[in-house]
Formats: sequence, C-alpha cells, structure tokens
Amino acid sequence: MQSWLGTDVEFDARPGGIYKVNVVGDHDALGEFVEVIENEKVVFTFGWNEPGHPIPAGSTKVAITLIPRATTRSFAWSTAVCRRTPSLTTKTVGSSS
Repeated sequence: MQSWLGTDVEFDARPGGIYKVNVVGDHDALGEFVEVIENEKVVFTFGWNEPGHPIPAGSTKVAITLIPRATTRSFAWSTAVCRRTPSLTTKTVGSSS
C-alpha cells in the first residue's frame, strides 16, 4: 500500500482495524476496516484526518469487490463509494476489467 499510495502507512486489515496513510507527505487519510473477506471483498471508511476538511475521516464508505477471472490468476474489481454529509449524499460506482 505504501508504494502505491503514500509515504507512511499503518494498517490493521481486519474488521475494526484502523489504517492511516500519509499521502505524498502532506495529508493523512484515516479510516477503519468494516468488512474483510480474503480474495473477495474489502469495505472501509475513508476521509482526511485534517481539522475542517470537507471530507473528514470516516465520512465515506468504500466497498471493493474482487471478481475472479476464469482464464487467468487475476481479479477484476468493482467499487462503490458512498459519502454522506448533512446536506449531500453521493454515490459513485466504477469497475476495472
């Protein structure tokens, strides 16, 4: 995760476990793992650990589902992101093949 996203990484990838990622040395993303099913699915909260940030820690839930490919030893993936604030709810769904 560190080589992919940030400069410092702490994470405990199990339900209730916390992760913290220092993204490019300037910003800390902070969240909690909600659901972890090996080789199938991971759900976690996300946000920025900065006072006054419009996307605070825990305000967004991300679900990533891994989809095995029949012909190779790899996975496709799909994501669902849901963010709730007092005045706004958004959903974004994406996938990769």
